[in-house]
Amino acid sequence: MAIAPIARIERFVDLRRRIHRVIEFIDDNLDEEHSLDQLAEIACISPFHFHRVYSRIVGRSPVATIRHLRLQRAAVALNHDGTSVANAALAAGYSCSQSFARAYRREFGHSPTARRVAAGGASARQDAPISFSIVKRPPQRLDVIMYDGIRFQADGLVIDAQAYAQLFGRGSCDIMSVYFDDLFTPANLHIRCAFGIHAEQRPALSRHMPVSTLDLEGGYYACVRHRGRLLDLAPHWRHFLHHRLPASGWVARPGEVLRQFVSDRAITPLSQRLGYLYVPVGPWINH
Repeated sequence: MAIAPIARIERFVDLRRRIHRVIEFIDDNLDEEHSLDQLAEIACISPFHFHRVYSRIVGRSPVATIRHLRLQRAAVALNHDGTSVANAALAAGYSCSQSFARAYRREFGHSPTARRVAAGGASARQDAPISFSIVKRPPQRLDVIMYDGIRFQADGLVIDAQAYAQLFGRGSCDIMSVYFDDLFTPANLHIRCAFGIHAEQRPALSRHMPVSTLDLEGGYYACVRHRGRLLDLAPHWRHFLHHRLPASGWVARPGEVLRQFVSDRAITPLSQRLGYLYVPVGPWINH
C-alpha cells in the first residue's frame, strides 16, 4: 500500500481534530440552537467549507447530528427512565408527539411506543451497571506511543491514531491502550499508559513522538462493555472486582488493564462512545 504524503496525513488528522471539537460542543449543549456559522467558528473552518467538510468526515450533516443525538437521548429516557412518549418528545425538541414519532421511526426503525413497551414502562435496574464476559486473549505485540501526562489530553492521541488507521485502510476499532496506573485516574491528573498503533503509522507518528513495542500477556480476561464516560463506571468498579467477579468463579489477577476503542472518537460524542475493558483474571479458588 502506498504511503500517503505526510502533508496529506497531517491535514486529514487536523480536520478530524477540528470536527471533534464541534461534536463535543454539540453534545455538551444539546438543548441549545446552533447555527452553521457558530459551529464553523468552533472548527476554525470558513462557513463556506464547513458543511461539506463536516458531512464528509462525520457521514451526516450538523443538523442531522443534532437531531440524531436528541432522538438518542429520548430513546435512553424511554428505555431506562420510564419516560412517557410525550415527555420524550419534548426532551428531543418536538412539541408534537406525532412529529416525534415519525422522526423516531425514521431514525431507529420502530416507534417510541414500541421501545417503551419493550422496556416494560419501568425504570431500568441500576444495581448491576457493569456487564461482562470471560474471554481468552492470545499474547500480542503492540507498536505503542508511551504517554505520561494529563488524562484529558490523552484523548487526542486516540483520535490521531484512529485517523492514521483510516488513512492506511485499517479499522479504528482495534486501537488498544494499556493502563499502568489506576484506570479511573481523574481527568485533571497524570496517568501513565500506552496507546497501540498500527505498524504502518510509524513513519508519520515517529516524527512527533517516540514509538516503541510492548508485549501483552495472553490468558483469560473479563471483557467489560461500556458506553459513555469511562469514569461513570468508577463507583461500581470495586463491587465488580470483589463481588461480581468472584461470584462468577473468577478473580482479578495482577496485570495491566487493556482498553479497546470501538467508536471513532473524532466523530462520536462522549455520551455515545462504545468501548471494551479487558481485566486479567484467573479462576477463583475458594478455600
